[in-house]
Amino acid sequence: YDPEVWDGNGPPAALQGVNRLADEWGFDVTLAVIPEAAEILPSRLPWAADGEALAKRSRASWETLLDEYLSSAVRNCDVSDALTAASAETDVYYRTDHHWTTAGAMAALPVILEPFEETPAPYELVEVCGGFRGTLAASSGVYSTSDRIMIPVPADRPEEPVTVRVDGEDGLRTSVYRADELYSGDPYRVFMGGNYGKYTVTTGEPDKGRLLVLKDSYFNCLLPMLLPHFSEIVVVDPRYYDEDPVLLLLSMKDARVLVCCSRATFLTDQSLGRLVPERTEGGQ
Repeated sequence: YDPEVWDGNGPPAALQGVNRLADEWGFDVTLAVIPEAAEILPSRLPWAADGEALAKRSRASWETLLDEYLSSAVRNCDVSDALTAASAETDVYYRTDHHWTTAGAMAALPVILEPFEETPAPYELVEVCGGFRGTLAASSGVYSTSDRIMIPVPADRPEEPVTVRVDGEDGLRTSVYRADELYSGDPYRVFMGGNYGKYTVTTGEPDKGRLLVLKDSYFNCLLPMLLPHFSEIVVVDPRYYDEDPVLLLLSMKDARVLVCCSRATFLTDQSLGRLVPERTEGGQ
């Protein structure tokens, strides 16, 4: 884990893209970048790593980046304190995988929804997989422990009715889950079946507005908890989206935007920057 992956030489491509969304395209943009587990759980690092010092450097580097380069028109959601508080009682990151857990996403939900002036609906977490071993276990070859995958179930109301259209896929889905993936080599794919360039979720909520989400796989377990708060959620993973970005942004001009991804993706991946071109005087 490298807290100084940002080299200090100007904003990364993703941050430039986020700024263009707000400053040039005129979107209402909320940024929710999820910190790495090492920053939230420094005590779990090997003693020689000096986890506390590493976490402080990581946090300071990130805050400096935002202070220097993030547009004032972008709302930044800092979920670090919420994750730290929740980590005292539950696992907010998997032990065998690089993602945050559903419990971590649930802890961050109030912070992420605050700019939208929405109050999170109550959920209960239900275990659907008890022997999950993710990417960290696979890359290290250490399988001495495992994780549980939980899904959020509404605590006081029926499950949200949805229709899901995945671009390039025939027909419609009626769930944001893929139960069959629990028996695959990657049970985390229970959330939507993995990553796609673009899909559209239509909920049963009238007059809640449209949301455009630009994300990586961290967002996948958060999606079910956003359903009560929007009428339509268009989810785009810039890493896999290969259509005309200008047409996408023009089609979403009445939507609000949530950028939700891991900090590692945000700092190193170039695709979000490419997805948001400069707005030209010609009326793009």
